Amino acid sequence: LSFYQDGNSNNPTVEFPENPIYQRYAADVAYGFALNSYSDHFLSLRGAFLTQGPFQEAVIGGHWKNKLARVSGNNFMIGSYLRLNNYIESFQPNAVVLMTGVELQDVKLGISYDINVIGGKLANRNAIELSLIYIGNYANESYLCPTF
Repeated sequence: LSFYQDGNSNNPTVEFPENPIYQRYAADVAYGFALNSYSDHFLSLRGAFLTQGPFQEAVIGGHWKNKLARVSGNNFMIGSYLRLNNYIESFQPNAVVLMTGVELQDVKLGISYDINVIGGKLANRNAIELSLIYIGNYANESYLCPTF
């Protein structure tokens, strides 16, 4: 795909195509709270909506997080999410995502498994994803950087 009509960005009389690449919009909402007064158990609920041209996707779900020790900053997480995509006439489930992981100070290790349910039926195109996230120090301490 090209942003230019003839695919040549060096042409000074370039015209933009009639059908440009669609702009993508995304909204993400999350709410987390402690389940007890000691703050050992947390619940995080999330929702996201993405749209690009005629295509839309929604993801809803949450995960539970438990401290592995009272002071350590290490946590265990487990949760699930539902991904919905627009089809011809309505939103339908596309995948159920099961996830688990651990937070070890500034490092998060996770594994998730996507169970595809195309059109409400189980599909045989499932996927495993591994994730490794490092949360380092940032220069602007006054800027709010959420953690999930």
